[in-house]
Order: sequence, then C-alpha cells, then structure tokens
Amino acid sequence: MRITTAARIQNSAWRFDPDTGFLRCTASILCPGVMTYARAELEDANPPEGLQQLKMYVSPEELAAPDGMSTLEGMPAVVGHTWQQAGALTSCGNIAGAPRISDDGHLIADILVTDPEAVRRTMLPEGDPSKLQEISSAGDWQILWQPGISPDGQAYDGLFVKLRYNHVALLPPGAGRAGASVRIINEKEATKMEFTRVQLRMAGGKLRFVRVANEDVNALEEAMTENEEAVKSAITPDQLQAALDELAGLKKETADKNTRIAELEGMIQTYKDQLDAATAPETVAAAADQMAAESEEATSVMNAAGLQLTPEDKRLRGHALRSKVVNSVRVKNGKAALSEEELKEEGFVKGIYKVLAETAGKRQDLPAGHAVVTTTVQNSNDKTTPNMANSQDRFNRMYAPKTEGK
Repeated sequence: MRITTAARIQNSAWRFDPDTGFLRCTASILCPGVMTYARAELEDANPPEGLQQLKMYVSPEELAAPDGMSTLEGMPAVVGHTWQQAGALTSCGNIAGAPRISDDGHLIADILVTDPEAVRRTMLPEGDPSKLQEISSAGDWQILWQPGISPDGQAYDGLFVKLRYNHVALLPPGAGRAGASVRIINEKEATKMEFTRVQLRMAGGKLRFVRVANEDVNALEEAMTENEEAVKSAITPDQLQAALDELAGLKKETADKNTRIAELEGMIQTYKDQLDAATAPETVAAAADQMAAESEEATSVMNAAGLQLTPEDKRLRGHALRSKVVNSVRVKNGKAALSEEELKEEGFVKGIYKVLAETAGKRQDLPAGHAVVTTTVQNSNDKTTPNMANSQDRFNRMYAPKTEGK
C-alpha cells in the first residue's frame, strides 16, 4: 500500500556549490515511533471498524531493515508529494549516497537539491512561509493490523512493515507527522536537546541571534573567533539568488553559443565540400581546357582583324573577354564601340562574337555604293512598331557603310 509520512525539519547543514547551484544537506528521513493517519488515508488496507484516527507504528527493526533502506538510495526528491514513475518524474533532486541509521535510531540520508527554485526556497530564512523546511517520505509499505504499545508507551493500531520508498518530499511548514526530530540535521545532534541563544555578527555589521545546541556552543564561539572574516562573507539568500540568476544566464548563453557553433560547423563543412569539388583535378582540368579554348578563339578573331590580345586581355574570361574582342574589332573596322547598355546584354554581345569567330579569316566587304534600305512596319493605327524600329536602327548603325567626308 502506498504510504506517506512527514515530519518537521530545520535547515542547518547547507552545502551550497556556487559553480553548479546545487545544495546538499543531510536529513533525518524517518525515525521509529507512532504516527497518526486519518482513516481515509489507509482505507485501502481495510482498517478495523469504528476507528477514524489510526495510530501506526514503525519499529526500529523495520526502519533499519537492509532491504528497505536500499530502496531509498537514489530516490527522487520532489516539492510536494507526487508519485514518481518513469516518464512522469517531477523531481527537484534525489537522495545522494547510501542511507544509514544514526546512533539514536533515525534513518539518515543526504539530499542533493538541483532545482534552482527548490534550492532558493530551502535556504530562505526562518519564518518565511515559502521556506521548504519539512521532509516527508512516501512508498509502498505493508500494514499489519496488530494493536500494541510502543517502547515509549504509546498505543498503536497497526504496524508498518516491508518499507519500500518511492520518493522524499520537501514541504513548507505545517505538514509534520513524525515529529520535530525528523529534519535536516548536522552530523551530531540528539533527538532532543537544549539550545542557547548566540549572537552572530553578519556582513555589514548587523547582529543576528540564533539558537545553537548546547553541545555546540563552545565550538561555535571558537570558530567565530578564528574565522570572523569567513562569517562576514557567509552566503545570504540575496547572494544565493544572484548566483542562481547568473548561473541561469550563463547556461542560456552557453546553449546559444553551442547552437551557433553547430551552425558554423555545418557551414564550414559545406564550404569545404564545395572547395574540394572546385579544386578536384578533373574540375581544374576542365576549367583550364575551357580557358584555353576561349583564349584560342579570341586570339583567332583578333588576328583576323589584324589585332593582338594583350597579356591583361588573356586573363579575361567569358562575357568580359567577348566584350573586349567585339569592341576592339568594331573600333578597328571604323565602327562605334558598343555602349554600356548594349554590353550588359550578354546574348547580344555573344551573337556578334559568334559571327566574328565563324568568319575569322574570311573578310566580307559590302560592294561599293551598296545601300541598306530601311523598311518601316506599321500597324493598323499607322504607328511605328517600337521593337522592330529599334532593331532596324541598331542594324543600320552597326552595319551600314561609313561615308567618309571628302
């Protein structure tokens, strides 16, 4: 049967790691004794008739049973009770290390709190209603309805046996059931002890009074004298929150940078693949062959016009090379060089160049006095068709014989 037990605790053994933001504390998870449950909480176990409040006893033997203790090791720590199972975990930490039984019979374990909000609430000052200061354990525990009297004289209605733990919960004040001694503790504290008020000087010169177990008063006073600077610099809730905020910001920055690094690695890999393809022997050879063919053809056209390519011209390729050759030949033949707009029309330049290449070495002069007749095409509205007229003008300008003045 699933059972939960709870107890009042006090946080007095914080071990906070500012690098990770984790908080580790030693806790008394459960102690032998009698705990009270409402009938509805144990209804599935068929409690005796007529009892609305049920007194349940956990014996020292059951608490210390190795089979039961081993099930606590590594179990999740949660804020508030939520039954834990694979795929539905709500943990804020876990039991760290192996549980053990203290000299006074308590079940002791370390709790490693990893959730920033749970860490902050655990370290809040005493009296804050949001402070997590109680521990409650939960698990599948069997019940024997066998009335009796506990060693300390309390009557009970049944026994908890075969304890199997599912999780421990961190709770706010007021949820205690197993007694004030089940709490986060120092290494050596008795279940019941007397306290002395001790004055501490905090950072900034502020004074604070705390209750310290009598057996620890002398040790505390000696430590305060020897380590005054360390006490002044002790962590405060504000310092903790600032560290947690900074940690969260750094984690986000790291995640963003890792994403950018992965993106850049992908880009670099693609660039490398493209570079490898561009510098492959077959690619280089093909490019060299194409460049040689273009240079040879351009040289042939220029030679046919009685011209030569300059070293700078030979470094040109494609449209730039064709534009250079066409204009050079036109100027040599007494024609106007193509305008910037005409040179932008790659197809137009390529057509002129193609004809020059095909007729290289075959000079073709128009007969003397030959005239080119222009024809104007009109549409039904007696308006000149723009595209054809422009084409005719271009043709006349480029190919009509040049009449030299006398």
